[in-house]
Formats: sequence, structure tokens, C-alpha cells
Amino acid sequence: GFAGNGNDMSLGVKTNIAGWEVVFAMASDGATTNEYSATKVGASGKVAGVKISGQMEMTSTGNTDTDFTYIDVQYALSANSMVDFATGGSSSGNTDSGFMRLAYAHNLSKSTRAHVGMRNSENRDDVISFGIRTKF
Repeated sequence: GFAGNGNDMSLGVKTNIAGWEVVFAMASDGATTNEYSATKVGASGKVAGVKISGQMEMTSTGNTDTDFTYIDVQYALSANSMVDFATGGSSSGNTDSGFMRLAYAHNLSKSTRAHVGMRNSENRDDVISFGIRTKF
């Protein structure tokens, strides 16, 4: 879709290409001082039972540019369990950061799920999590 009001503008396109969902979006506030603009490109699809998703975002406010990249890979080990791996990073001015996440989830029943995971980040504390979620 497309939207515009005065100097504001936004555009978004989402389509399927050969079984992959592809997204492109951009926006700008059209300000004469400290203009904000953003562009996003992403894709998601399955290859041999592996779901792969990724996105890249570029934003700009005045003289500050920020880039963000994210990739996620999910693999179903069985009908009840899956492994998820994600990595990404961002860059803004002279500051770069990145992260990595690994998780395992197992459905114990239709209403109960157990998970364990860890996240490593350059600029934040590392996290290990585990738990059980159930529907009552």
C-alpha cells in the first residue's frame, strides 16, 4: 500500500515469490530538519523442513544512521520439538552490537510446553532461560 500526507510518505509491498514471503517497506516524515526515514527488506520461507527468516532495516534521523540485521532459523526435530537459532546485529554511528540466541522447545502435551534457551549479547548480560508453560 501507499500513504501520503503533506510531506509524509509510506510505501509497503508484501508478496510471495517461489514459496518465499518477501516484504519491502519504506517511510519518511518529510521534515526539513532532522528528517526521519526508514527502509525495511525481509524474507521468510522453508527449505527442506527448515524455516529461514531474515530482515534488514535501515533508518536515518538527521545525521544519524542505524542499520539492523536479523536472521532466524527454525528446525522441527519432530512433531513435538523444535530448535531455533537466531543472530543479528545493529550499527548506529560508532556503536555496533550483536546477539546470538539458541533455543529448544518440546510440547509435552497439547496444553503443556517446555523450553530451554540462551542468549549472548555484546552489550547486555548473557541469559539462560528454562520453563514450562501450560494452558489451564
